[in-house]
Order: sequence, then structure tokens, then C-alpha cells
Amino acid sequence: MSPLKEPFYFAPNAVQTSDASDVIRDKKEYLKLFRNAGVYTAIGEATPIYLWDPDAPRLIHQAVPHARIIIILRDPIERAYSNYLMKMKYSGMKSSFYDELMRDYKNQEKLFGRSHLYVEFGMYYQQVRRYFDIFGREQVKVIIFEEFVQHVEQTVNEILAFLGVNYTVGTTRGQYNPYSVPRTPLAVWIFAFFRWLRSKNIKFYKILTLLPDSVVESLPEKILFKRKQKPKIEPKAVKFLQEIYYDEVIRLELLLGRSLPWYTVLDYDNNKR
Repeated sequence: MSPLKEPFYFAPNAVQTSDASDVIRDKKEYLKLFRNAGVYTAIGEATPIYLWDPDAPRLIHQAVPHARIIIILRDPIERAYSNYLMKMKYSGMKSSFYDELMRDYKNQEKLFGRSHLYVEFGMYYQQVRRYFDIFGREQVKVIIFEEFVQHVEQTVNEILAFLGVNYTVGTTRGQYNPYSVPRTPLAVWIFAFFRWLRSKNIKFYKILTLLPDSVVESLPEKILFKRKQKPKIEPKAVKFLQEIYYDEVIRLELLLGRSLPWYTVLDYDNNKR
């Protein structure tokens, strides 16, 4: 995998901002990310907004027509709320989810980096269909997040088989990136400084070069943030998103040929009755 998790190379609708500080547009710079790939069976990267960006599937297909595409879909209401909690955690934002949702929904500039796209990221039907139409269903694997967390090993092994990797996994580690909050208001600014150092590849302690990247990434998080029970979504925010997503999820079920366990959205039908 690319050492830079999200290079944004195939996402022309991403603007270089603090949300997309590592946007790579130059082909040579992008290929440098894979210079150590050697003869690995599977080579890839993971930029989530390739699903939302309408130009991404075509651009990826032009460059790598045989690419295997892995799409992970989560209940769109839960996804939007999780996105908000992440923004609140790392930015110190204090406004409510509903207020942020309304503000962002009314924002006319629908570009990643200029808008949080809380609603737009969850409009999965057209997003998945673009990949099916361009790559064909045999080159696209759709994973449902809620099922993945219940069957981690099985799903990972299915992905490895899909990628043609002759390898299987046994037990896996526990929950990654659980909900947490800053220990103090100052923690947000200190963490932002750590992220800046990392983005500039500044090794301010020689000892860091001796540690695994996973430790370097997780250590500031563990020191500056503490785990806490996740707050519930405001009912008026749920109602607003249910009205938007209900028909969208029904269309997605028809496209995938299966039912989906997204009861936060699908409960809207019971409420209407």
C-alpha cells in the first residue's frame, strides 16, 4: 500500500486544504509512492473520496483498466455523524451536529476541502453504479461495514481472494480508532502540530526513526485523547437525514440485489406509517 494513505491523485474535485493537505497531482510524484512495490501481487492505495468524486472511476480506469476496486459502505446516517465527531475531535468545533449539517448542506460549493459533504458522501447509489458501469461488477467488491465488523477475518480473507493474494489471516486485533475526546483544549493544538510535523516528514527526535510507523501515528493520539462513550445523534438530525436517504438506500438495495442492515435509515418507513 502507498505509504501516503490518501494521495487524492484520481480525485480532481478535491481542493488542497487542511482536509486534503497531501493532494498529489503530478504523475511522477504519484508513481514514487510505489517505487518500493517490487513484485508484490497486489499494489494499491486508499483514498475514500474516490467513491464520491464523479470523475474518479473514469480516471482510474484510464490509468489501470484492470484495477480491482474495494468499496466499504456504512449506514449513511452513522457515517455522516462519525464524520462530524471526527471534525469536532480534531478541530475543537463546538456547534451541534444538526447545526453543522444544515450549514454544510446549504453550502453551494460542493468540493472536498471546501465542504464537509456530510450528506453527499452518503448518496451511494450513483457512486457505486459508476464503478459497476465502468469496471464491471466482477472487478468491484462491495463490503457492508456493519457486517465487516461482525465477521472481520472472513471479510479480510474474501478481500485477499478477490485481490488474488495467496494468503489468509487468522485472528485480528480489536477495535481501531474508537471514539475519544481531547484530554484538554490544548490537546487539539498539540495534535495538529504533530500532524504538521508528520506531513512535512520532520523527525524531531532521532528515536522516532527507530519506531514502527504505527507507533509514531498512535502515540500522540493515546497521550492527548481519552476514550469516552459516544454521544447519541440528535433526533432532528436523524429525521432530516432519513428523509434524504430512505429512497436512496432502497435504490442501492435493488442495485446490489440484497437487503441492507441500515436500520437507522430504514426505520423511516415505520415512522411514516
